[in-house]
Amino acid sequence: MRILLVEDHKTIGPEMVTTLTAMEHVRDVHLARSKAMGVQALEDAFYDLLILDLGLPLTDDDADQAVEHGQDLFVIAQETCPGLPIIVLTGSTTTAWGERLGRFGHNVDLWGSGAPSNTVDYIRKEDVEDLYREVERMSAEVAAVNAIRINTRGKRLDLHPGWERAIRIAARKLGGVNAELSPLSGGLSRVRVFLVKVFDGAGARIATLAAKLGDRQEVAKEIAAYDRHVQRLPVGTFPHRTETLELGLCGKGAIFYRLADDYRSTLFDAIAEDPQGAVRVIERLKGNMQIWIDAATVQPRSIAEIRRHILWDEEFEAIKAAHGLEVDDIETMTVDVRIGCVHGDLHGGNVLIADPPDAVIIDFGDVGETSLCLDPVTLELCAVFHPAGAAKGLIADLSSYFAAWPDVDALPATDFGAYLRACREWAYDVGHDDLSVLATAYAYAVRQLRFDTVNKAQTLQLVQTLAQALRAAR
Repeated sequence: MRILLVEDHKTIGPEMVTTLTAMEHVRDVHLARSKAMGVQALEDAFYDLLILDLGLPLTDDDADQAVEHGQDLFVIAQETCPGLPIIVLTGSTTTAWGERLGRFGHNVDLWGSGAPSNTVDYIRKEDVEDLYREVERMSAEVAAVNAIRINTRGKRLDLHPGWERAIRIAARKLGGVNAELSPLSGGLSRVRVFLVKVFDGAGARIATLAAKLGDRQEVAKEIAAYDRHVQRLPVGTFPHRTETLELGLCGKGAIFYRLADDYRSTLFDAIAEDPQGAVRVIERLKGNMQIWIDAATVQPRSIAEIRRHILWDEEFEAIKAAHGLEVDDIETMTVDVRIGCVHGDLHGGNVLIADPPDAVIIDFGDVGETSLCLDPVTLELCAVFHPAGAAKGLIADLSSYFAAWPDVDALPATDFGAYLRACREWAYDVGHDDLSVLATAYAYAVRQLRFDTVNKAQTLQLVQTLAQALRAAR
């Protein structure tokens, strides 16, 4: 257990550090003596517990104490690390503010044991033995969580400590002792998606999960999209949400979805190994999303509005300046587009496959309303732009492919070409006309210039090809 102790008393603070570090499951106690150092400590590291004296100086060099400084630090901890257990330790008489402390906390199962705990408690300094007993209880819970092993099969995943904690809690709730992680998508954005296999003490797999890890705000966004849009899709086309964790993770969050054990590959794998099977998956996905398609309406949209759904203006202007893009005339064009609900980031890593065409979609943080062409355009172009697709090397001559992109008859006459054609036909089926497909592909291509993983010269070639096709169609 890692504890942040904020106590300015020159004797009491070090004495408490000595007592706390002697406990069996306490690994580290960091002592801060002021509000400023407490704030800095919260920014620098992940803590399992905050012990806070309310009477604090503003800085280490400030001799004047004020209860307001401790109260401010309490609020900052609540905002930056929601659910971080806080024990307010004070020698002062209980104030009206102190009596209201319980309103700021939660009574939740923070460590996956099934037993709820308060996230905020108030203990007087003269009752410090009560504090030590509570820390011993909490540290044993933290030790049980930390005992859950996370295996990555030798891959360096660079997980935030809050995400590691969430994975361990989810595994513990299922009775697991070991969680094996495989990346599904992420690394290009603020979120990560993993396949998580949970094993018991005998080595038997007891659950297979898809884990969406991100900032707490990203998790809240995904929950809203899942509840409003995703659950309208047919049963079996998306996984069931089993766990949402947002507290005690230092501002991070996690959503876990239950999968059948036979979902063992992604659409990227199928594109490379079984392109005809990938074609069947595309056909199945389109059918699964028919309820979204049927609810769409044709609306006029500027191409800037279509692009803005996946690339904000500030980023777009930076890309224009960096690459000398002259596309203002394209951005102001108005096209008629079928606007409806889409997944919004439907690349191959977000499509999990058992046996084609059986597939489920995951990662719902970008679900929302925009051009219906976005999903099939993403499914096509992710095969050459997304790192997991580009690594397959499925198109030897990208320049020729990009130069002829508006001409569907120029697609390769190969099994992989059949996959590309299936995606393109889906785009034309749901797009109002050819312009809506070109406009959506233009927006997607411009967005790729955000990423260092793409070949910028080839990406610019595709952007210019699509811009020329749009100009010619005016």
